[in-house]
Amino acid sequence: MRSISPGMLRRAVTRAALPALFVVLAGCSLISSHDPHSFETATSLKAEAMVLVEQATEPYAEHAASCDALVLGMRKAYEYEKGKAENAETVAQWALMRDPKGHLMGGFVERWKGTSAQGARLSPAFVNEAAGEIEGAFDRIIRLEQGKPAE
Repeated sequence: MRSISPGMLRRAVTRAALPALFVVLAGCSLISSHDPHSFETATSLKAEAMVLVEQATEPYAEHAASCDALVLGMRKAYEYEKGKAENAETVAQWALMRDPKGHLMGGFVERWKGTSAQGARLSPAFVNEAAGEIEGAFDRIIRLEQGKPAE
């Protein structure tokens, strides 16, 4: 009878265990799964945001309540996404979107509010430029959610 050395035994176990490990890891996701609520929230907030952006050549005071509601909605979306495991990329995108010092929706609202306090309005050229950036950022969030694996 032939004896098995410890090295041979280790190699045999490794060869048998490796395929099983790959099967297990393939079932693990490094990103959260698709969430219909997240998709619905992102698309709804995009629609609301784009309507507000289009109205930003008017005085802020006329739209302050809608802006406040949108800012709250974005905060809710951010907090919801933060509560999900393995969701850092989506959380980062929402953080950029809502940043009041940034160049997306949060910063746009702050600029509109500040300009309006001085009696001025945002120029159509600025609004048009910002609209494209904001819409693109919402689309990135939406595509990110669409691209997540189903459960």
